[in-house]
Amino acid sequence: MIRYRLISLSSTIRFEQNVHSKVFSRRRDHGKSVSLGRRHQSQSSSSSSYSADDCAHRAFAKTHPKAAADILAVPSYESLLASSSFPFTKTNDDDNKILPSSLEDYLQWRGWDIDGILHKHNLDAEVHRNSDIGLLSHPLTFPLTLGHWHVTKNSKVRDGDGGEERTDDKHTIRLCCVGARAECTLPDEFWREFLVCMATNNTSIGIGDGTYQKDFKYIIDFVGPDVPHHLKSKTITLGTTQEGGREVQEQNQSDITLPQWELTMNYHTSFLHQVVLQFLKASQSDKNASCTSKRIEKIQQYWNGGFVLFNPGLGHPHLQKGWEPTLKFLLGAGQPLLFTAHSALDANRDYELIRKILGEDDGRIDTGLLGYEVNPYASRMEFVDPFPPTSQNQEGVQHVVRPNHSYLMLH
Repeated sequence: MIRYRLISLSSTIRFEQNVHSKVFSRRRDHGKSVSLGRRHQSQSSSSSSYSADDCAHRAFAKTHPKAAADILAVPSYESLLASSSFPFTKTNDDDNKILPSSLEDYLQWRGWDIDGILHKHNLDAEVHRNSDIGLLSHPLTFPLTLGHWHVTKNSKVRDGDGGEERTDDKHTIRLCCVGARAECTLPDEFWREFLVCMATNNTSIGIGDGTYQKDFKYIIDFVGPDVPHHLKSKTITLGTTQEGGREVQEQNQSDITLPQWELTMNYHTSFLHQVVLQFLKASQSDKNASCTSKRIEKIQQYWNGGFVLFNPGLGHPHLQKGWEPTLKFLLGAGQPLLFTAHSALDANRDYELIRKILGEDDGRIDTGLLGYEVNPYASRMEFVDPFPPTSQNQEGVQHVVRPNHSYLMLH
């Protein structure tokens, strides 16, 4: 167990280093064009004056590595699957306003005993608790941000209405992560948190009433030139029995079998348009896709769960022109979209480009496209942009960014 936890810490540190080196990689080659999700690639890691000791979360991991390894050890999830779901929203007791739940809420629900771990290592919980939560926020930001979006858009299984595909007695939901980078290197145990969120938030599983849905399969296609070449497709699951389901004990109830939940992750070290062309070529033999428009429609519906763009920098002055054809394709696909941004500045620039492409007459402007919101599941790790915008490139002024700082959901 200790070895596993140290491996988890090592994997998470590598993930954090990948984030740091890739957060700014798109800003290096300012003069190169970008097409359909292209990110600028750096030949070496970005240099920055930002020291690990400047961040309390990193400093804690450096000073107390054994405690950090225990903090990063993912707790058991089995008991949650047959009990309560995590509420991504909550009601304010004062005015009954619906508010998003916090990372702290999630950690408490998941049974992350941070105070207990700190006590075990003779560390003051009042002093170090925030640092530990910040440390956990980094590997959890991608699965929780994705889970929050997926639950919010109410993407539950639908039959015969153009919703999620049903194949081989499974409900298959396919997502495309456009311009993927550091999220590809996230350790499996943290991506499994996405499945935990989905399994416990599936209202169609009638725990206690004897009604159960078929197995669920999620597929994420990570697409982008920065996707590491060595990554191979893989599938992770929640713990299953040999029969393909999970057996849980209910009070006053015999053994029941819950659906199997699995997540397959595919990696494409390519631009989005290259992947799309591959699918179009493969669909040429499809008799139901006899014309180009039908084939394009088929490709757009292929990712029936929607498209995700984590921290793309759409409106960055050196990236905007290259992102425009990608956005036109995505906005015309008729599927849900999730955008995140590194900062308020990043979000404002991205939002202006989205509005420009949608146009003022697009109905989505008036029905929910109100701007980016602060993400409760953002990473709390801070980085200083080594290539700040010209308007902020003043002495003593730094552009501080955090992965998935804010988000925009477009349906």
